[in-house]
Amino acid sequence: MICRKSHNCCFRHCAGIVLLICLNVTTTLQADDNLLVDGEFKSLDSDHWLIETKSGSVRSEQVGGRWLKNSFVFNSGIYGRIRIGFYMAPGANGSVWIDNIRSEPRLPIINASFENYDKKRGFAGWTMTNRGTLSDATDRSSDGKRSFKIKYQAAEPTPSRIIQYVTVSPNTNYKIDFDVYLGNDFLGALRPNIYAGIPAHPHITGPEWSADDIVNERGKYATRVGIQLQDGFAALSQQVKVRPNRNLEFSVAVRTKMFQGNARLEIRNAETDKMLGSQVFSKTDSDWNSVRFRFTSQSSKLIAKLSGDGKGSLKFADARLETPALIPRVQKIEWNDIAHDFASRDR
Repeated sequence: MICRKSHNCCFRHCAGIVLLICLNVTTTLQADDNLLVDGEFKSLDSDHWLIETKSGSVRSEQVGGRWLKNSFVFNSGIYGRIRIGFYMAPGANGSVWIDNIRSEPRLPIINASFENYDKKRGFAGWTMTNRGTLSDATDRSSDGKRSFKIKYQAAEPTPSRIIQYVTVSPNTNYKIDFDVYLGNDFLGALRPNIYAGIPAHPHITGPEWSADDIVNERGKYATRVGIQLQDGFAALSQQVKVRPNRNLEFSVAVRTKMFQGNARLEIRNAETDKMLGSQVFSKTDSDWNSVRFRFTSQSSKLIAKLSGDGKGSLKFADARLETPALIPRVQKIEWNDIAHDFASRDR
């Protein structure tokens, strides 16, 4: 018996018979780079994405990597003292910075830009809980040289918060602005709250402790496109050049809130307008979901389209048009004794 290997095949001579055995070895075809331009939706001001709207709005959202202004309003009611609080919701993970708290009419908030900090006592004027997750930050600020930072190394079961009691005028409308910076590692919710400054602490404004309504939530994507619909339609499309007869995959992450309608992915032949593939997503409220389909290009020009119709909030992120990665099954070839032929065993 003679066994000779050539590339991935082995020739076995046995009893005058030649057996050609090809091994199914581990091979991986790497996906191409994203064929879409600005699939992260960092900017919609360029000529790459064509936007169509009817009773709706489309805008690029960048919720990580820069300072964002946030606002909320409240009426002080019968109270002459309130408690302002900023909470990192339980189960969150990552880093968030807060800075530059402003109010109209002006409130006597102490250390509103978090410039006055002592390692033992913390921030002047503020009371902190879960101190191990709270600190001052000199690496970034929106006003002055410092900001307030909350960092969770892992999903934290104990909420972190910073609060201050402030004197107000009863039955007065107030507006509070503050700046927040969400780190690219941030997963979770930051919630501002106003409570009455009496022992029972009745809630005045802001999301309740168990509420889903939040100020900011990055989820998985620091940039995305947000679509608001009022019984209308909105779409983004992009023409893409490809090689004909290629097997491709079109995918996008979709998130919805109080959405009644359909989110749709489409690929069309740009020359004939023939539909080459589509996928629909229609959940009312959902966290990020990956929606995808595969198709074969028939010409060198395609139209990739993302659209929504109905009403509510719809977000798209990480749109990709690429060659799917193919990973064939791995097999191990074993030679048995002369009384048997050969056997293959999946691994």
